[in-house]
Amino acid sequence: MMHNQQYVHRVLQLSGKEAAADVQFDTSYASRPQGGFEKAKQSFAAVINAQYQAETCAVNSDRKQTQCASKTCAHNNCSKNFPSQQSIASSERHLLLENLNNLDKKKILKIRSITTNASAQIGKALRDFNSKKHQI
Repeated sequence: MMHNQQYVHRVLQLSGKEAAADVQFDTSYASRPQGGFEKAKQSFAAVINAQYQAETCAVNSDRKQTQCASKTCAHNNCSKNFPSQQSIASSERHLLLENLNNLDKKKILKIRSITTNASAQIGKALRDFNSKKHQI
């Protein structure tokens, strides 16, 4: 993903623009979460460059999983990285926040705008990210 960030940064520089990209974000689930029934156990989210439709590429991604393969695992260093007691549907906010923090930490590409679906969790994630950024 770092290579993709550098690529988008370079394209923006060559076009004479600031290295700040318009991106799209959404979360997909292994099985769609439904009200009253938690079937999904894994979610995946990517931040995709939306500036040049012919050259769409992911600039960051992350996943959350509520299970691991081992029955005797202590979950210290395994594939489980999201608490079982939380709904996987709430992972969208966590995934966006982690993606934004990863992009911010690498300091290669700035985000100018984010296009998402109408999830209520997105606003909270953006407020958390901006308040954390202004505290530093």
